[in-house]
Amino acid sequence: MDNLNKTILKIALPATLEMTVHMLGDIIGTIFAGRLGPATIAALAISGQILFSAIFVFEALGIGTTAIVARHLGAKEYQYANKAASHAIGLGIIIGVILGIMGFYGAENFVAFFSVEEEVARLAVIYLKTLSVGVPLILSLFIGSALLRGAGQTRIPFLIAILTNLLNIGLSYILIFGKLGFPKLGIFGFALGLIISLSAGCLVTLFILFRGNIIKIDFYDLFKWDFNLIKNIIKLSSPIGLEEIIFSINRIISSKLIAALGTASFAAHQIALSVESFSFMPGYGFAIAVTTLTGQTLGENKPKEAEKKIWATLKLTLYLMSAMGVLFLSAPGLLVSLFTEDPEVFSYAASCIRIGSLEQPLIAIYMVISGTLKGAGDTKSPMLISALSIWLIRVPLLYFFIYLLKYHIAFAWVITVLDWFIRSIIVLFIYKKGNWKTIKV
Repeated sequence: MDNLNKTILKIALPATLEMTVHMLGDIIGTIFAGRLGPATIAALAISGQILFSAIFVFEALGIGTTAIVARHLGAKEYQYANKAASHAIGLGIIIGVILGIMGFYGAENFVAFFSVEEEVARLAVIYLKTLSVGVPLILSLFIGSALLRGAGQTRIPFLIAILTNLLNIGLSYILIFGKLGFPKLGIFGFALGLIISLSAGCLVTLFILFRGNIIKIDFYDLFKWDFNLIKNIIKLSSPIGLEEIIFSINRIISSKLIAALGTASFAAHQIALSVESFSFMPGYGFAIAVTTLTGQTLGENKPKEAEKKIWATLKLTLYLMSAMGVLFLSAPGLLVSLFTEDPEVFSYAASCIRIGSLEQPLIAIYMVISGTLKGAGDTKSPMLISALSIWLIRVPLLYFFIYLLKYHIAFAWVITVLDWFIRSIIVLFIYKKGNWKTIKV
């Protein structure tokens, strides 16, 4: 293996493993919730969707600042990169306080929007209010982790993910079920365990950032702002936040349209999505790698070298995700059997996964080239591509063929393949134009 591939894998693999750790933590948390009953599961789904959707939107501050940090680290302008990182953390703390206050005092109104049963609403309010107290630290953790990844230090967020998830699993088990002499706190214990573990992760992350290695934040620069730099951070981050809002709205609308096919079809779709999510992990890791490498190499004023790194990253991602596609095509039944034994749901989900195998190389292209554009400072193009593909292709076709004509659920996945195909073509066209090489950040 040559040095370039080693460099790419050194950044990408920890990011991929970090995502895997978080996914496993979520699965174990769902198992714990299941032992408390269906009302708790529903409450967690509702309150978690409310709070973390908002957090993920503003996590864009860290992702947007990554382009600035990577570019100026590559140019060896360390002071400016550190100032940008400090400003992003400061903005995150302020926004986190505002979100926390809104979540705590508006919990009843937010939950009421979903018109759920009284017991589900009561539990959701408890969980949402409790978690809202920790939002400033939770958002700071997410932004700090994004900054470390942007500096190429993906190993640190991975290790912190292990810490937070192990701590969360242990504390949640003790506090939810009343072990080791603690009272049985139920859903309040679930939220408390999550706050404590994520807050610990935040403090470790901030300690590493304040101590500094490749990137160092300064307390002085947290709130004493260079408003031109703040404007640039918001300019780069806003499209990423808007993209997350678009994805969230799409998930809600698509679920509503597909639910019209009935319980078996909807359950099969959800199972297929769960299986497919495993294939996203390598794409996520390599997208982070290419974002970092693109920004740093352009900062060194070496666009030709950046192209070399981009194509090497894309080649590795295509190998891995195409291999996942082969697995989806050849053994969908084995994968579906992990989730259901219902014959109708099993058959539907297997069909969806077979079709989903065709998406894998397309997703690889989109994630890597989209990461390239973001690393270069073009955060607007991926957002516009997502918006156009969702509102002009995916949602209209789902509405017509699935909601109105009641086509088989597998056709929803045909539509998704078409969506990813068009996205990959457009993003490659933008990349080939080459304007990303001359963007100033």
